[in-house]
Amino acid sequence: NVWRDAGRYFELQGPFQDVAIPDSLQGSLLSRLDRLAPATREIAQIGATIGREFDRALLSVIAGQPDELLDGSLDELIAAEAIRPVWLPASGGKAFAFRHALIQDAAYQSLLLARRRQFHAAIAEALVRHFTDIVTAQPELAAQHFTSADRVEPALEAWLRAAESAMARGAYAEAKAHVTRGLRLAQRLQDPAVRSRCAVPFLLIRGRIELKETRTKAQQTVYRAATLARQAGMAQEFAQAAMSMCDVEQYSYATNPMSVELVREALDNEQCNDPVLRCRLLARIAKSLIMRGDLEQARALSRDARAMAERLGDAIAMSCAIGNELMISDPPAGDAIEARRLLIRHYTRLTEE
Repeated sequence: NVWRDAGRYFELQGPFQDVAIPDSLQGSLLSRLDRLAPATREIAQIGATIGREFDRALLSVIAGQPDELLDGSLDELIAAEAIRPVWLPASGGKAFAFRHALIQDAAYQSLLLARRRQFHAAIAEALVRHFTDIVTAQPELAAQHFTSADRVEPALEAWLRAAESAMARGAYAEAKAHVTRGLRLAQRLQDPAVRSRCAVPFLLIRGRIELKETRTKAQQTVYRAATLARQAGMAQEFAQAAMSMCDVEQYSYATNPMSVELVREALDNEQCNDPVLRCRLLARIAKSLIMRGDLEQARALSRDARAMAERLGDAIAMSCAIGNELMISDPPAGDAIEARRLLIRHYTRLTEE
């Protein structure tokens, strides 16, 4: 049962995956489609593959028909009361929508699986190549079509972009859903090494999300990301996992021996040769050492990180290094008070950046 008694009302617990269109109704809808000209029926099938609403320009790219023939097919579908014109700002108003979801579903179900995947692949590739504005705003659209086309690797790239986009907007629940889709899809890869390499970026994002929810889960996820990155020789991703472990330690207000160990391992890795990344690692390990009470070593590393950050112009490492300095420096007196005030203002500007 997909319904749950919530007291004064019932709420849906999941999608109607097992609810099918009655055979009589489905037969009626299919017969209506069968009465259409073959070219018109194909337009309906392509539109149904795109979605309940579909952009005319995208439809034209997939159909590959002359404008006159395409417009004739659309007019026939409107006359048959299968679709109607709609206004979609992203497409300049030139769009259509199925009058009912059942009509869309009937058109979609009339496609053979191979043809359906072919349309999904063509739609995804057209979105990526010709409709970059749509993909930038809704990267999950390309991901969904690549997934439905059984194009696993491009689908993984698209789900990762979608998760990163959602994270940038602070849409953490949405990002978590995209990460889940990506990780499930990665399990379909045959090569264990490729499967691990594809899973690491998703795990790093999931760790950042879980950091805002449950610290224990975040620690487990980040450690798994670090382990897989180490095995796959992904030096930069391993370094990112090490820094994420430091974040877990900081947010949980409890020392974690893994944070320092992972950062030191990352710094000792010759393949981790990005100066900015190494600078950020130095600043993070200093913060972990502060939590352990090792203030002298933390001061030395923070000074090195700050000097390096100034040379590189990296605001992230600079803010972390100055934050360390503010935490461990003695209370100022006399003329040092103004210097401390200026340093705090500088730190505030950096963190805002």
